[in-house]
This record gives sequence, structure tokens and C-alpha cells, in this order.
Amino acid sequence: MCALAHWIERAGIPTTLIALVREHAEAMRPPRVLWVPFELGRPLGPPGQPAFQQRVLRAAFDLLADTAGPVLRDFTEEAPAATAEEIAGWVCPIPLRGSVPDAAASGRSATDRLLAEIDRLRPWYEIGRQKRGRSAVGASRLPVRDAVRLVGAFLDGAGSAAPPSPVPGVADAVALKLACDDLVAYAMEAATAEQGTANAAALGDWFWNTTETGQLLHKVRAKALAQTGDALLQRVGGRNIVPASRVRPD
Repeated sequence: MCALAHWIERAGIPTTLIALVREHAEAMRPPRVLWVPFELGRPLGPPGQPAFQQRVLRAAFDLLADTAGPVLRDFTEEAPAATAEEIAGWVCPIPLRGSVPDAAASGRSATDRLLAEIDRLRPWYEIGRQKRGRSAVGASRLPVRDAVRLVGAFLDGAGSAAPPSPVPGVADAVALKLACDDLVAYAMEAATAEQGTANAAALGDWFWNTTETGQLLHKVRAKALAQTGDALLQRVGGRNIVPASRVRPD
């Protein structure tokens, strides 16, 4: 959309955008863009909050008053908290621990931990896929267990480089990132298999705070950020593995 905005502006039509990933907006420098600190997939904030969503839209349209750009402005108002009804309406169907031990403490490799959780989620994932008739899993072009092994190889390996990409034409760091995307999608689709509308914040809390996969993806991000000799891995791993809203303070 940022690139499209440049093209439309060249035709003489003013544009304004809403961005969920600030780094993308900074890199693409569209004429006018409002960055919002919301969950991915919800550029106007949570559903069922029309007054709040209107304020987001007005803030985006207000940028049209700026005739010279690029303009990047932050929307500083936090999204409304989930209502009691929303929180009560979703319960994770897979019982998981409230805290996950470190691999060294558990005596199991990251690969084994990830594979075990994927197997626990599989029945619910299959139910969800059949109901929806589609799945977002597959960005890496790998079977999910192979995506698990790729992520696990990075965490379990003594070296710091991303494992070799098993997909021709895809850079090692990008293949790792896409494998991580598949693991997130797999868990989220499993968790929502038997629900109507799940609250995004509750889902995020469940995944990033209580699942093996979420805990280990935090470790993928940390290890990737430490790779000063691999700019692509450092950039992709640092920005695109864990959502900005879920990054833990150092």
C-alpha cells in the first residue's frame, strides 16, 4: 500500500494510510501515514468500538491537511481493553502450563519441545482447517513439522547462522522467518477451532506467554538480534518474528 500511495500521488490524488508496522512505513516513506499500536490485522483497533474506530479514521484523514510529505504520525491512544464478555467468550481448548521451563531445565531440545506442542495442537488445527476450508499455514512452503525442525535447528545449533534454506531461491534468514510465521498461524488456528470470535489480546496473551512455541520464538528473536555479522538475519529476526506489541523489555 505504501508503494501504491506513491503511484496514486503522482497522478495528483492525495493519499493517507494506516500502518501497523512502523518500520515498513519508515522504509517506504509514503506521502502520509498514521502508525497505530494495535494487533496485526486490526488497523482500526478492536471490533465493536465504533467511537474509537472513528477517532482512528479521523486521525488518518487529518493528515490530508499536510500538503508536503512524507508525514509519519503516531496514534497515541491505546486500544480499549477487552470487555468481560469478550474475555469470557474464549477459552483455549488446549490445556497448557502457565509458565514454560527453559530448554536446559527441561532437558529437551527446542526441536523436541516444538514438535511435542505441534502434535498436541494438531487435532484442533485440523478441526479448524476443515471448518474454515482454508489455512494461513504454508508461507514457508514446508510441511509444518519441517518448519518446526528449521526453527529448532536454529535454536539448538551451536552456530549463530540461520540454517540453510530448504526452499530454492529463498534466503536462509527469510526461510527461518517464514517458518516462524507458520508456527504462529498453526497455533492460532488450533486455538480458535471451536470458538466464534476470539479476542485478539487474549489470543496473544495465550500464545506469547503460555505456549512452548511462543516462548521459543522470543528466543529466536533474541538470537537473531545478536547476529551482528548477518545483517539480514538481524533485521528480519529482530523486527518480524515477534510483534512489536509483544516484545519483552530487556
